[in-house]
Amino acid sequence: MNKEKAVKGFSKIIVLGVIGFVLAFTIIPGAKNIAELNSRKENLEQKRAENYARNEQLEKELINLESLDTVERIAREQLGMVKEGEKYVITVLPGEKEGEK
Repeated sequence: MNKEKAVKGFSKIIVLGVIGFVLAFTIIPGAKNIAELNSRKENLEQKRAENYARNEQLEKELINLESLDTVERIAREQLGMVKEGEKYVITVLPGEKEGEK
């Protein structure tokens, strides 16, 4: 009788050990995968916030560029344009040759 109880107790331990072993090999990789996905999610959320901020900045720049004052300033500074009746004056410093800066 004692021997039967010992065998039953040992069998229960073996069965529980096998179940624990199987669970460990199925849960641990799943937990690792979940941790990696959470990390990736956080990175993507951070990039999303950065993109939203950049988008807002670009929208403000676009609104600013559409104003007539900005168009006129860019035309004057970058294209050298002048209004009718204005004279465009270029100051040449002594010692500079044509084409040098």
